[in-house]
Amino acid sequence: MGSRRDESMPQTLLAHHWFFQPRGGERVLVELAALFPAAPILTAFAADDVAGWPAAIAALRPRVRPSRLQRLFCAAERMPALMPLLLPLLPWGMRRSFSRDLTGAGRVIVSDAGLAKSLALETTAPVSVYLHSPMRHIWHDAEQTLSKVPAAARPAADRMLARLRRIDRESATRVTHWAVNSCTTAERAATAYGLPRERFSVIHPPVAVPDEPAGDLPRSGLLVVSGMEPYKKDLLAVQAAARLDRPLTVVGDGPERRRLERAAGPKARFIGKVSDVDLDRLYRTHAMLLFCGVEDFGIVPVEAIARGCPVVALGSGGATETVEPGKTGVLFSEPTVDAVVAAIEACDDTAWDLGLMHARAARFAPEQFRVAMSRWLAEALS
Repeated sequence: MGSRRDESMPQTLLAHHWFFQPRGGERVLVELAALFPAAPILTAFAADDVAGWPAAIAALRPRVRPSRLQRLFCAAERMPALMPLLLPLLPWGMRRSFSRDLTGAGRVIVSDAGLAKSLALETTAPVSVYLHSPMRHIWHDAEQTLSKVPAAARPAADRMLARLRRIDRESATRVTHWAVNSCTTAERAATAYGLPRERFSVIHPPVAVPDEPAGDLPRSGLLVVSGMEPYKKDLLAVQAAARLDRPLTVVGDGPERRRLERAAGPKARFIGKVSDVDLDRLYRTHAMLLFCGVEDFGIVPVEAIARGCPVVALGSGGATETVEPGKTGVLFSEPTVDAVVAAIEACDDTAWDLGLMHARAARFAPEQFRVAMSRWLAEALS
């Protein structure tokens, strides 16, 4: 599916939950934007400075149209204490900012891990949603969201989350076609929105896979690649590495970083965000990747597997769809340091077939995503 079909259709709109960090959802957006090169991209708010982002994602910024929440977002970047104020305003921002665009829309295609799908409440056009996850803050991480609110304000915050869940559920009833990034997300979405599991077509997101298997180079040390959010459970990895007195490289940044640094052993190094080239090298030179949280899909494990780095992961969530025990990694059953340590030792004792690992990762290559996405969109059009 390419630009010819896009031009023959009534006006197509793309929408994305927000556009301020280059993550897995933005890689999906790149693919959708390539299928519909004339479509604007509507979003709640967007970073203005995309220097240092992957080039394909940064190139989308001129097409991105932020909502009326953009000014508040810019203020929150300078004063992070304002950031929580954005959450209750997300549906308002999406629904009230793009009425003129929606009036002429022939179809709307939404990439969503937030409340961008609320655009469905403002249009009669067909709305197709590729769902990365029901919004964590209001669904499966709602208790954690409330825990960050002062006790006196929690009843009001609880009511606000309930209101956002009602809006999200109502928006879901207006979506005409669904695709999700994993079976885990399909199950979460079916539960959250009260829809049959069969409504959700699973299309795994695109992952950069090298053309050839990794070379049989010397590997050493443990690796974590993370946004360092609490749900990622990186503390388990840090504590396990310290107990084993093993070198650990931690890539990325996030709100948990200081806590992780305090818990780290003397052989841990935190190197912050790195380029794609440097990350590729780290995957190819480390003995294994530690992935201790429950993700909706999890692109990082597939990136590691594709480069010959076996994965030690919690056997829950998206990792169960990407990490194959004995072939591409080791799954542990309990989120404890003891379980991570045992899994690391099991990984040490396994001989890994780099060619097989590359072949298994190739299932998630971008060309596979493009074929599946084009088929899904064609079905949505019919």
